[in-house]
Amino acid sequence: MSAIGLIPVAPARKVAPAHPAHLAHFRSQFERLAARGTELAAADLVQALDGILHAFKTAVPASEGGIESDASEPLRAVRHFIESNLHRPELSVAEIAHAAHVSRSGLYRLFAEQELSVHGELRERRLQRGLRYLSRAEHGRMSIGAIAFACGFSDQAVFSKQFRQRFGIAPREARHGAPAA
Repeated sequence: MSAIGLIPVAPARKVAPAHPAHLAHFRSQFERLAARGTELAAADLVQALDGILHAFKTAVPASEGGIESDASEPLRAVRHFIESNLHRPELSVAEIAHAAHVSRSGLYRLFAEQELSVHGELRERRLQRGLRYLSRAEHGRMSIGAIAFACGFSDQAVFSKQFRQRFGIAPREARHGAPAA
């Protein structure tokens, strides 16, 4: 590794092209850094650059012995946003895309090679949270409707139907300890 000034420079090598969603994420990070970088102390600037570098390494896997990940940083951020907002029945794909700084089509592309679509991910996480609520004794006094609402379902009947389709049992059966699929 050679150095130009104080910045180490690695030998050039061929890497896979970055996904458009990654580029949008990196662009937004660099725009924030450009807008506020002069306000940062040297240690904070180094920390910000380290964060961007970590995100880049995660998003663009190296071909030889580098960091490889099954989920890119933008995808992890999207999943975190979904998990943090499950309780909101009005949560939409457009809002998720906006929070991830990608277009709706960019969000769909992020999920293109995943097991679940964006909608499927949202539904699965809501149902899994419902199952956790139903299986924990401390939530035993919550009605099925309250649990459905807490998981982002605006209708108890829809929650019950999707829960039965996913786990093969009704929510009230899950509360009484029946094994879920």
